[in-house]
Amino acid sequence: MPSYRVAVDTEDPSDGDIPPSRIVGILCTYRRPAEAVLAVERLAGQTRRPDLVVVVDNASDTALRSRLTEVAAATEVPLRYVDPGANVGPAGAFSLAFELIGDTLGDGDLVLHLDDDDPPVDPEQLGALEGALHDAIRRDPSVAGIGLSGGRLRERTGLIAPVEGRTELEDVDHLHGGYLPLYRAGALREVGGCDASFFYGFEELELGRRLHLRGHRLLVHNDLMRGVVHLYPKRGRRAMTATVDEDDLGWSRFHKERNLIRILRRERRWTAVAFTVVVRHVAKPVVAMVRSPRLGWRRLTLGAQAVVAGLRGSGGIDPRHPPP
Repeated sequence: MPSYRVAVDTEDPSDGDIPPSRIVGILCTYRRPAEAVLAVERLAGQTRRPDLVVVVDNASDTALRSRLTEVAAATEVPLRYVDPGANVGPAGAFSLAFELIGDTLGDGDLVLHLDDDDPPVDPEQLGALEGALHDAIRRDPSVAGIGLSGGRLRERTGLIAPVEGRTELEDVDHLHGGYLPLYRAGALREVGGCDASFFYGFEELELGRRLHLRGHRLLVHNDLMRGVVHLYPKRGRRAMTATVDEDDLGWSRFHKERNLIRILRRERRWTAVAFTVVVRHVAKPVVAMVRSPRLGWRRLTLGAQAVVAGLRGSGGIDPRHPPP
């Protein structure tokens, strides 16, 4: 795990331990100050507001810190700003924040993972998810989380199966980031929270699989998603799936592909590793070469690098593919 230089805002309105049955939101942001401010404002506008919002600023933006202080005062949202001193990605942000506040959380408290560009889109969302999660836990204490979107890892191919959407609540083995994944703090503590070494890409899949393999259940609230999916214009129906963008040939695609191989390697899903290599990193690039030799070659070389790094278990930011 990388070492972090941490600067924590001591002007924390939470004033001590977080009481039982609270919701703590962890918001990861990087070079999107306007979106981060909007996300906090949207959280403040929820009918069920978080009891604390921890903002992990991977860009170490002092102007954002000042602006968030103003927003917290105006909205009376308890807020803590954390500067990790480097870009640690979403995985590092969620891991670091949970490390900082985990001891103040009871097992029944809830932890919300947030991206700066995917705030709540409806003021009732958080309250509805909290109520549904508590109801599910009362019926089955093994339930560890709920969200608007999720999927299942196909263990023989490494592909992600989307939800079927036929029932109100549906079991999945991971929740999708950006769609309000809400976890029980006790379950996160049991598995150690997010693995910071995954940096960026499939970090929620990695976390979900560890929870799933420890016997915890994760649920997608299909009815809630159907009611708001039109408010996610950036992705629309893609909100029901988890994919790697075929047109992304940069740092993000590399880290996603590497992390997927790492997950399959850790679980010894060698058939899925072979399928992923042959189909995603050989067959598709070769086909792409017919249309565009340069594009196909870039896909082939990037995929090869990702596979090797994944099989080696490499983590963090790969120096060959740094984020901008």
